[in-house]
Amino acid sequence: MTDTHILLTPHALTQWNLDGRRQGHLDVPINDAGRAMAERLAERLASHSLDAVYASDLRRAWETAAPVAERHGLAVRRDPRLRECRWHDGIEGGDAWPLLPFPVATEDREAVVSRVSAAMNAIAATHPGETVLVVSHGAATLWFLGNLLKAAGRRISEYRRIRTALNHLYVRDGAWRVGELNDDAHVSERGDDARADAG
Repeated sequence: MTDTHILLTPHALTQWNLDGRRQGHLDVPINDAGRAMAERLAERLASHSLDAVYASDLRRAWETAAPVAERHGLAVRRDPRLRECRWHDGIEGGDAWPLLPFPVATEDREAVVSRVSAAMNAIAATHPGETVLVVSHGAATLWFLGNLLKAAGRRISEYRRIRTALNHLYVRDGAWRVGELNDDAHVSERGDDARADAG
């Protein structure tokens, strides 16, 4: 049986990333530099065989995934479980809360890992033996990969949190294996802020 190959990446750049502001569940779009990043990701994957593209339902994630999906004639499948951690520091309050599918003010690492893992396991089970791109967020990606690396006896510092870099994961019969991390050959060095810290 062939492994399912999942390419996991955090979304492209937003203005809030540049400003150092936590976005959480707020629906912030990618900026012009982010759109350039997304196009370079699409170019990088143009010659790859992709069977599906998934993203968080927040704009900055699915806008990153959209150019890739378009080149492969695929739809972006949006899953709210792939969202960033929900922070509550005054940014995410107010009238927007009732529109969100998470009825809590804050999430801890355990809660985020639990929902992201549920989404990733469902994706792997839906696409046995296939290759899938998944676009998520900074902390969500870090914490999910951190759990996998810890289980494999590896250090989370191996993951460098580079925006739109590909992290290669392999799944067989529900068992996850971490392959190459920080695959960033397509990431520009022309001054783009490729750090994924503020997801």
